Amino acid sequence: MVTLVMPLPSRKWSTTMATASNLLKKDYIALAETAILQLEEQGISPSIAKVREITGGSNRDVLPAYRHAIDRLQERRDRDLKAPAMPAELEHKLSELWPLAYECASREFRPLVRVAEGEKERAQTRVLEIEKLVSEVELEMEDWQLRAEIAENLVAKLERKNSELRHEFEKAEVRLAERAVIVRALKDSIAVTP
Repeated sequence: MVTLVMPLPSRKWSTTMATASNLLKKDYIALAETAILQLEEQGISPSIAKVREITGGSNRDVLPAYRHAIDRLQERRDRDLKAPAMPAELEHKLSELWPLAYECASREFRPLVRVAEGEKERAQTRVLEIEKLVSEVELEMEDWQLRAEIAENLVAKLERKNSELRHEFEKAEVRLAERAVIVRALKDSIAVTP
């Protein structure tokens, strides 16, 4: 008895199948697009059923291809759609009306422009006033900072002077205590002597 061993599909094989599947999808889209164009040329409104009759295949394959083909055709048509040239007579009439339309628009918008310019001037004036106030406040702040520095210096001087005076006071107390001891000793020596 002979046993056949079949190799398992490799990763390369699955990638190849996925690529083949993408190609098949592209082929279905191209077929659906061709079928839609043929139907339109015959004056028949394209539908999924009619496209499937022409292309064959299952609804599962035809439906997405049909939708994609319709979208692609519509995109192409939208790109190719251009406005027709304006008739010369209409172009001539419009060239005569354009200066009048521009003059009317200017006349209508002139008051609005004046109002806007007035608002702009008032806003600029207000900005200048605010900048002046800010400048004054900054000067006052500098003045108060200078005064604070002077006050801090005076406090530091007074603290140094206070420290010096305490030190002098402590020295004076020590000298006074020493003299008090001397005075007591003298009193004691005078009291002892007959």
